[in-house]
Amino acid sequence: QSYAKSKGYPWSISKGFDTFAPISEVTKKEEIEDPHNLNIKLWVNDKIKQNSNTKYMIFTIDQIIEYVSEIMTLERGDIIATGTPEGVGKIKKGDRIILEIDKVGRLENCVT
Repeated sequence: QSYAKSKGYPWSISKGFDTFAPISEVTKKEEIEDPHNLNIKLWVNDKIKQNSNTKYMIFTIDQIIEYVSEIMTLERGDIIATGTPEGVGKIKKGDRIILEIDKVGRLENCVT
């Protein structure tokens, strides 16, 4: 990403490699009482790296959907990546990543 920034290239290329977007099973909106108050935790090799809550998002989910739908057609099953809480860091081959979001579930992956 730093290289792309320094050359004036789009950053998106640094975020779109094979296996770089693990997604959990779908959680229906009816199953989540308040999507704007969900705890989010992420561990790397059993060390907590992110511990936040969706209430700290800059934009609400409704605002994000409204904005994106003005630019493109959203269809059933589409995914909007909203970003990540503070605590981002480098990961390497062999690292074990665990993500947990209240009412949504837990996702565990190893970097290969």
